[in-house]
Amino acid sequence: MRDDWAIDGGSGERSVNNATFIAVEWGTARVRSRLLTASGEIVDSTVEDVRLAELDRSAQIGRLHRVRARWPEASGIMWLAGMIGSPMGLEPVPQLPCPATPAMIAAHGRHLPIDGLSLAILPGLSCVSRFGDPDFLRGEEVSVAGLIGTGRSENALLLSVPGMHGKWIELSASRVERFHTAMTVELYRVLAERSILAPLMATSAQDGEAFRAGLSRSIEGGALARLLFSARTAVLSRRFSEEEAASYLWGVLIGSDVRDGLPRGEGVEPRCFVTGADDVAPLFRAALDHMGMRVELVDDNRLSAIGFAKIRQAAVQEELA
Repeated sequence: MRDDWAIDGGSGERSVNNATFIAVEWGTARVRSRLLTASGEIVDSTVEDVRLAELDRSAQIGRLHRVRARWPEASGIMWLAGMIGSPMGLEPVPQLPCPATPAMIAAHGRHLPIDGLSLAILPGLSCVSRFGDPDFLRGEEVSVAGLIGTGRSENALLLSVPGMHGKWIELSASRVERFHTAMTVELYRVLAERSILAPLMATSAQDGEAFRAGLSRSIEGGALARLLFSARTAVLSRRFSEEEAASYLWGVLIGSDVRDGLPRGEGVEPRCFVTGADDVAPLFRAALDHMGMRVELVDDNRLSAIGFAKIRQAAVQEELA
């Protein structure tokens, strides 16, 4: 039976000594390092909470040396993605304009030796969104390459919600076409910390009647500010309880995001894939399902591993050409 989450045409090589490599996703607050096979299987991994802004260049290099020492059997080049390629990171790498393929991402990475390490830092992506706004990402290009690598990206929409800012990424069979960013998760957290609604947002959200009510109200349209305040009045009038308010508010925010984020009137509706934080990604999946979309929740860890393997594979093929 075909494994849908494997690289199409992958080598299938499983030897740790001969085919493993190191891949590092380095964000603003977290570093995820993996030892991967050539086909994207995860052999070992580590996750550290690290604020990039608090590390100088020497400290960043020191952490990479520790990763290298953990897996001395891996091939020489370490592959890096995320904010480590931004001006606040180890080496600024300009974003690659869309449309972009995994091979183009590999080719526009920056290969450099630093203090005995051999590094390949991926570029991230830039585009003009379908709304006409310039937009940028760093790190999500790896998940995108992973989805392309599985052969399931034709007319696909990948929604990545790993933290504060969600990326709605539109794909064709072989490349990223464009994307846009939404601050939905960050907006919820700001409201939960500093707004009059904060007392109603102490509980965890659940996909249920209150969440679906918020979705429906928001998907129908209307000013977001008014709909958010309706949570307070609904509790005061006892339409639902304080415990349900957080779910309703998540529904309002996610419904607004989904209504805006889905491309409409452009032919066949896309197949949607959602990946990201465990507390948020399932709510987005539920919202897309509520709208009748074809949607699948995907393990970001697995998808990123496949993506690194796909990009590395493209780089090796280019060298051999």
